[in-house]
Amino acid sequence: MTAPVRPRFRAQRVSLSTGLGTHIDAPAHCVPGGKTVDQIAFSRFFAPIVVINVADKAHDTYIISAADILAFEKEHGPIGAYHHVFFHTGWSRHWTTPEHYQNECHFPTLSPEAARLIVARQPYSVGIDTTSVDRPGGNQYPAHEILLQNDCYIIENLTSLDKVPATGAMGLMLPLILVGAVEGPARVIAICRS
Repeated sequence: MTAPVRPRFRAQRVSLSTGLGTHIDAPAHCVPGGKTVDQIAFSRFFAPIVVINVADKAHDTYIISAADILAFEKEHGPIGAYHHVFFHTGWSRHWTTPEHYQNECHFPTLSPEAARLIVARQPYSVGIDTTSVDRPGGNQYPAHEILLQNDCYIIENLTSLDKVPATGAMGLMLPLILVGAVEGPARVIAICRS
């Protein structure tokens, strides 16, 4: 009688929602014919980061305005092209209490005017430490449409932005590359000067 053959490796199957946790929204998320995650050039995943901090005034219905961006530029200089522009609202502190983090879809978001102003700066991406750049509900997602129509992908559910300086850090976006995916999980790394 021969001994049973034991496998030398293990395999697993993963089933997940592509839009939960830290994730990327590709243009195809709401732009017919837009790029999917796998079609975004890798060069657009590595770039300088700017962090616009509105945490001191953000609340569950706060809408980030063009004035917030202009105030940042007045203090730190113009936002250059080909950057990752991240909004630190402080909302990620609620992550461990899902009912507060989701808050019946009340959390800081981005105004259409702010989205248009950012698009004029030609960023690679816009990120936020909330569930969405828009308040979910209905059929209106203006910030998504403005950003994604202008080939600017979105990163949502960021965290630890309080540890990233306003300027001077480099960002590396590492989305899970799934062919044809309109969104997907992403690891986001900020490389800061020591």
